[in-house]
Amino acid sequence: MPLEIVLRAAGAAVLLMTACVLLASAPRAALARAFLPLALGVAGFLGVNTAFDAAELPEPLWSISSFCSRMAAPALWLFCLVLFDGGVRSRGAAAAVIGTWLLLVVVDKQYFGPRPGGIPLSPVLVGLGTALVLHAGWRVLVELRGDLVERRRRARPLFALVLLAFLALDFAVDALQGYGWRPASFLLLQNGLVLVMGSGLAIWLLRAEPSLATAIRSTPPAHEPAADPGKDPELALLARIQGTMRESRLYLDPALTIRAFALRVGLPEPTVRRVINHRLGHGHFSGFVNGYRVEEAKRRLRDPATAGDKILAVALDSGFASLASFNRVFRELAGCTPSAFRAGDGRPHGG
Repeated sequence: MPLEIVLRAAGAAVLLMTACVLLASAPRAALARAFLPLALGVAGFLGVNTAFDAAELPEPLWSISSFCSRMAAPALWLFCLVLFDGGVRSRGAAAAVIGTWLLLVVVDKQYFGPRPGGIPLSPVLVGLGTALVLHAGWRVLVELRGDLVERRRRARPLFALVLLAFLALDFAVDALQGYGWRPASFLLLQNGLVLVMGSGLAIWLLRAEPSLATAIRSTPPAHEPAADPGKDPELALLARIQGTMRESRLYLDPALTIRAFALRVGLPEPTVRRVINHRLGHGHFSGFVNGYRVEEAKRRLRDPATAGDKILAVALDSGFASLASFNRVFRELAGCTPSAFRAGDGRPHGG
């Protein structure tokens, strides 16, 4: 039992201290704010993950930890989206998912009265939690090629593997031993794994935080720096990259990849990644390309010759693969919808 207590306390301390350090260094950073609920959720899991009555936390700490542990799955999902995907694509959808989860937890824990029909909701939470973890793993991997932050790009496969391995372990245990199987040896192993993984994540985040904070932003830089090869040789590479994109209008291809773009530029792919990230601040190749696509869309929306084109036609002709992605990206970069931009003759409007 002493070893179990040490593992639980150490794991919770590492996560909570890391959250405090991230918040202290960048209190408004999306990464720091996304890591806090994850730290609280996993710390809550460690607080209640024991087979010994003598090791249980006193009230109200036990109830608080139990509630936090139930929120670990959506917190992990949100953290993955912020870290690897630059944030949630739809705040409304994210709010609906977290609100639904919270409602299910409140009803299942019977905080305000008995469950309707007395039916436990734990299987529903397990299913929804599995879906969230699988979606997070998918988002971690789907942007692997387009990630311009090298440290984060290298971490993606390992992060997805850990997510899926932990999920597979839980499934295997539930299938072979039953949902209520909780021997002390298994819980000790769980707590030890959480401590190791939490410590590894904490070290990685604290070492990588400056580059990640630069990459995770709601909008890319407003202006590209002017290329002056006389001051810095890397700026000559930037001018070559920007010139190829503008002159060849490669952004009009909705399937453009960084590998294909690097071949057209005639530079190694790692060099293209580094220059775009370091000089322009983009965390993903899609962010770099979408800037050109939005400028193309603005030109078409202002052009009297295309005044009769539908918004969908403008989106597709500007290189976007769908109207939904076009509307989302245009609003992020232009500060208004495409329709409002057209109606305002190029002057951004809210709404």
